Amino acid sequence: MKRKMLYLSVLSVLALTSCALSFGTTGTDDSSTDSSDTSGDSTSSDTGADTSSGTSSGTSGNISSNPSAETSSSTSTVTEGWDNYYKASSVDPNFNLQDLKQAGNVDAIPSPRTDINILVIPIEFTGYTFASNTLTDIETLFNGTADQTNYWESVSSFYEKSSYGNLDLSFNIAPKYATGYTPTEAASLDTTDTDYFSTNIVREAVGDYKSDNGSNSTQQFDADGNGYIDAVWMIYSCPDYSNSQTIKNISTDYWAYVFWDYKQSASTSSPNQNSYAWASHDFMYEGGGTSKIDAHTFIHETGHLLGLDDYYNYDSFDSDYTGINKYYKPTGGIDMMDYNVTDHNVWSKMALGWTKPYVVTGNAEITIDPAESSGDVILIADSWNGTSYDEFLILELYTPTGLNGLDSSMAYSDDYPIGYTIPGIRLYHVDSRIGNFTYSYSNEEWYFDSYYEPSSLYLSGSSYYGLAHSNTPSRSADENHRLIHMIQAGGTNTFDTGGEGGNADLFTTGQTFSMDTYGSQFFKNGNKLNNGNALGYTISFSSVSSESATIRIEKI
Repeated sequence: MKRKMLYLSVLSVLALTSCALSFGTTGTDDSSTDSSDTSGDSTSSDTGADTSSGTSSGTSGNISSNPSAETSSSTSTVTEGWDNYYKASSVDPNFNLQDLKQAGNVDAIPSPRTDINILVIPIEFTGYTFASNTLTDIETLFNGTADQTNYWESVSSFYEKSSYGNLDLSFNIAPKYATGYTPTEAASLDTTDTDYFSTNIVREAVGDYKSDNGSNSTQQFDADGNGYIDAVWMIYSCPDYSNSQTIKNISTDYWAYVFWDYKQSASTSSPNQNSYAWASHDFMYEGGGTSKIDAHTFIHETGHLLGLDDYYNYDSFDSDYTGINKYYKPTGGIDMMDYNVTDHNVWSKMALGWTKPYVVTGNAEITIDPAESSGDVILIADSWNGTSYDEFLILELYTPTGLNGLDSSMAYSDDYPIGYTIPGIRLYHVDSRIGNFTYSYSNEEWYFDSYYEPSSLYLSGSSYYGLAHSNTPSRSADENHRLIHMIQAGGTNTFDTGGEGGNADLFTTGQTFSMDTYGSQFFKNGNKLNNGNALGYTISFSSVSSESATIRIEKI
């Protein structure tokens, strides 16, 4: 079984990498690199109960007096005394996920936006000529309709639906670039200042594109005008290493990953490459052979181009790591940024500016619709800072419909997990606080220094700020803290020993959650959050169905 998810990020002096994971093989991509992965607008449907607002202290208040609240068109009736919540009218007012990546000297696709043009360059190696139908399939892979793929979604159609229309990606498929290299010659290119030979290839390919189309031709791929192409996708013509022993013997960097040409300077007149994705054409055919076009891997890697981290745990594939929770699987495998399956979860969508939460401030009863179609999400915290970068619980109604439908009915490849087959509430503990990192010149490593409050200063590239926590223990500021961790309804944390998600992990009608009951299993500090504060709420799932869920949150 194969894992095709590699996320690589860099700082100006340190490459932060995530490994491509292979089940049933002994090799992993970038095994020699010592590095770590630290890596809104309203939705199209503001459904759910949303009547009056509470203040941050939990007392009843007026929505209009809260700068982070908005009224809703919902006509649902809320029981008196259970209306202490509001719908946030803004999230991340000072910066977004792209800004956070740029604070680490790398770029990301700006989101939300509806005018994003992405450059796609087919990369041809000597001895591996693209077939004409492969080039046609690349067009369908990125820009086709769901029907045209004969399988699921294209990259573009997936993100239009996942973002509720807040992100419109158009992919410009350039003529193929003939490198003149065999795969062996390409893998032997000097990587002294590039880290990966693929960076040499993207430099040559973009240079060739400018030569053929004019030096200002890449301006169309720089929507935010920051002097960098928003993203470059490279699809190479030889197999990935898991499908060819010959290629594997050459380099396991013939895989699927995202990296950055971070030594390039910005140019608004002739934007240069920064973030890029790299994958073999054969990933297109994993979900059903050449009769179907499978975008799973390409959707996942595009998530990295947008700035999202991997949610799987690299340590479980690193024989050198001896820390705690080696086999931890914090989201149970079922998420687009975990095992490449189903839709993005609602925290990812909030961080990308696609949805805004209902924020609980006291006793509240809230009715939400399925997250895949509505974007509805409930946020519970001891005190929320108004951004995606804080510590809180977050709830969504999962249904095996829409973008979840295919992966909830069948595994798309090998032993990949099947999504949940019933409706239910996914309850996540998110600790997405931002860390301030300092560099040790003696050890040539970055170290976590302190937590950084995002409302105090607009981020800039003059310092390194990044997510303090990761779903990989060895890459987290505290190895006991996860970036995003699903709380299992059964009350036993089987994810910490590698268990995958199942229907019993969803909260359904009649179940309840409290820190007293679940804290010892799912929180480092027992009945307190990682920040040391008590959550102070009991959550009751009054009614959960495929159409909606009514949830009562009681302050204790």
